[in-house]
Amino acid sequence: MTLLSLNPERGENCALAAERSHAATLGTVALQIEASTWKQRGHIIYDIEGSIRKKLINAGFKVLRDAVAPYDHLLTVTYRETRGAEYAFNAFGTVITCRFQFLIHPSQPMMDFQVMETSTNSVSGTPPYLDAVHRFETNPYYFFLGDILAGSVLKSLNLREALLWAVERHLSAFRQIQDPDDRALERSEHYMMSSQEFYRPFAIRRTIQLFIEANDPAMVPLWQALIHDPDPMVRIQAIEMVEAFHVVDARAELAKLAAEDVNPQVRDRAGNVMTSLDHGR
Repeated sequence: MTLLSLNPERGENCALAAERSHAATLGTVALQIEASTWKQRGHIIYDIEGSIRKKLINAGFKVLRDAVAPYDHLLTVTYRETRGAEYAFNAFGTVITCRFQFLIHPSQPMMDFQVMETSTNSVSGTPPYLDAVHRFETNPYYFFLGDILAGSVLKSLNLREALLWAVERHLSAFRQIQDPDDRALERSEHYMMSSQEFYRPFAIRRTIQLFIEANDPAMVPLWQALIHDPDPMVRIQAIEMVEAFHVVDARAELAKLAAEDVNPQVRDRAGNVMTSLDHGR
């Protein structure tokens, strides 16, 4: 069983944070958050402000707590935890709804979008509130929030374009921290995985699924990076993308995965998709 703290860690992977800090500043963001919950006494366990601040800072923004001091951009967040369906006597699930309104500049249109996640309600397994938080944290539009907003500032991208740009930026930075010696140092007996690292494979898998379900091949150029991801479930999801968009150029890499990957599920799926591509010629 995995125990997960709801409070975001104080810092993400040091190497990745260092990479972010060397980027040119994106300007100052005034952060305004309104949060509420259906829980008794109105106490919100999840640290939504801390989570968002960390995402913005890691992306390269400077963050203000209010809009009193001079700022370049304004991010208004409306976070709601509402009561979900009753799954047992007097026991209810949780629905998390979060609206983001990002004003880049008064002369530009506001980026306005909403993320909503509903818990899987069960008397056994993950408690519904934790499940809702997990789903919220791994929603692609929330997990990559900082880089999505950075893409809107630097590239004037729309929401879908900014998500793709954020994934590319993340993969590029992530590859730079994959030195085996660094990993061995990080995974010492005193190493504790950050929430960013814990949620990462779930978020990437959901992002790939999002583009597959939309029949949007925009992520296909990233197949090589994704198919060699350290997480086997990400590799499997990348193989699914290769099959969905019939990426014949991936056949040689699939053959290598089918023969050499350490994970039997990856080997099996790579072999099956390689056969599917051959038959689809």
